[in-house]
Amino acid sequence: MWFLLAALFGLIFILVFIFWPASTSRRTPIGSGCMRCTTPLIGLTLGATILLFGLGVVSLAKKIMPHEVAIQQRHVGMSDEI
Repeated sequence: MWFLLAALFGLIFILVFIFWPASTSRRTPIGSGCMRCTTPLIGLTLGATILLFGLGVVSLAKKIMPHEVAIQQRHVGMSDEI
């Protein structure tokens, strides 16, 4: 689930980066709301992608790693001289 959400936000990041208008044209007034949102949208989508990917890695590691604690028994006494 986390990896699918990360892929979705990654796709949204690519679409915003490529298709969102970042520069002014003669028809839009300077400081328009659409252009002021370019950098925050890029940051939010990239940040969500990295965060969700990290959550996916952590949850996958918790499923793969064993849950029991293994302790190796030591022998009694000192080791051999040689």
